[in-house]
Amino acid sequence: MKRSFLTLSILLLFAGGIWSAEDEKRKHYMEVLSACSDSEVKEVVGLFVGTNLDLSCVKDSFDKFHASREFRYSEYKKPITVFSNHVPEYINNPSPYTEKVTEVTSLYAMKGGEASSAGEDFLYQVGDKFWYLFTNNGYSEVNILKVNDQEEPELIFYTEPYGTGTNNHLLNLPMNKYLFLSRGYFVFNQVEVEQISYEKNGIKSYFNVGGPFWFNTVETYSFVSDTKTWQFINYKGEGALCMPKADFLKASGFYEKNFGDLEEVCVWRN
Repeated sequence: MKRSFLTLSILLLFAGGIWSAEDEKRKHYMEVLSACSDSEVKEVVGLFVGTNLDLSCVKDSFDKFHASREFRYSEYKKPITVFSNHVPEYINNPSPYTEKVTEVTSLYAMKGGEASSAGEDFLYQVGDKFWYLFTNNGYSEVNILKVNDQEEPELIFYTEPYGTGTNNHLLNLPMNKYLFLSRGYFVFNQVEVEQISYEKNGIKSYFNVGGPFWFNTVETYSFVSDTKTWQFINYKGEGALCMPKADFLKASGFYEKNFGDLEEVCVWRN
């Protein structure tokens, strides 16, 4: 009993330490962005939002912080803050508004750890307003899915490569909601504040016996009811593995309700 309590205490302290580090990073961003703008900066579904951001002030503050850091590898060149256009490499069909996103050399996000280079944060500006996104992942990408009549962002999609896959996230600003979209590659078909629909490709799963496979779905998510519906769609192309639906359900453990009137099911195997 004492050992269990000690183990639990250590785990809680460790978890608290992780949260504290992340919390301190966000606090640091809030301090810098507030000092470099002329209004109170607020957090809205993970974004820092404010007005009249002074980019020269941001650069000075970021550069000062980077110059003060001690890295594990002495030969590592300390970052210099740069502002550049964001051009996603892996997001399918980024919207025209994504062209207005600025990459900012991150305070904390890294590419490849301390032996590599700094990652980027993301800044979107309209008029005197700004929206700033820090993901803590140096390989993230952003897509502004929807804006309002004033071109202010309403739905923001962003990715975070993790291990052998990519985690996907959606921010709904008008409804103040965050949605974790899990892994896969997305093609958005309907984009509204109340509801979105999309194709999700390259979802990894496993047969009960026989190893991994990848499949595709069409999904709809309602932000009003916070519910999702989805339908399986067959993979078409090289590497397709097809079998009768009944055999696939038995081999995979999937439920029949998500397969509609399909008689044959096709997935991808490498």
